[in-house]
Amino acid sequence: MTTSRTSFIESYLIEFPQGINQAQMYPGIVSNIQDYISSGSKVIKVADNIYKTGNTVLYYWIGDQEGNQIKVGVELYIKDSAAIVGMLGKDPKLTGKAPFASDLYYAILHDLKKPIRLTSDTQMSNEGLGTWKRLLQYNCTVGVYNNQEPNEVPIQLHTPEELDAFFKHADPTFKSYQYVLSESGEQSVTVMCEFRLRKLRFLSGMSVED
Repeated sequence: MTTSRTSFIESYLIEFPQGINQAQMYPGIVSNIQDYISSGSKVIKVADNIYKTGNTVLYYWIGDQEGNQIKVGVELYIKDSAAIVGMLGKDPKLTGKAPFASDLYYAILHDLKKPIRLTSDTQMSNEGLGTWKRLLQYNCTVGVYNNQEPNEVPIQLHTPEELDAFFKHADPTFKSYQYVLSESGEQSVTVMCEFRLRKLRFLSGMSVED
């Protein structure tokens, strides 16, 4: 039986492999999407030029429905409270050009109605900053937290200056950061409420692990 605490841990605390450069991930993303399509997995149109396929692991991409042209693609592990990014890949010929990962993330937020979590690594600092700044323009919220601290509630970031403070290579706790992307409003409030409940359980001496 999955409890609310188990769901929280799976959604927000469990470690996932750190990412690598988007261009390096691109061939793997393309192969996985094309394999799913070839196997007969249903392809669903999410928005103009944005599609998805899969089940508990979902693949979203910007391109064509047949998967012959994939400009940006992302692999997501679907949990009860959030979708967790496994890997993100972009056509290296489009580096620094549209479409951006932010366009895909924004469409995913609308489609899944769940926040998106990413783990922290050096790739996030180098390539993720621009993504977050663009998403802030979409009226999204970026929450930052340390998944090793059971009494910590995410710090919500709303400005480029606040983002810059967390994307520092010299920060010794940099790789402990987790990032949760949500739409501003009810979705971001729900994320904060889940973390506050966990903090209250911790402070009261109750179990936060199961």
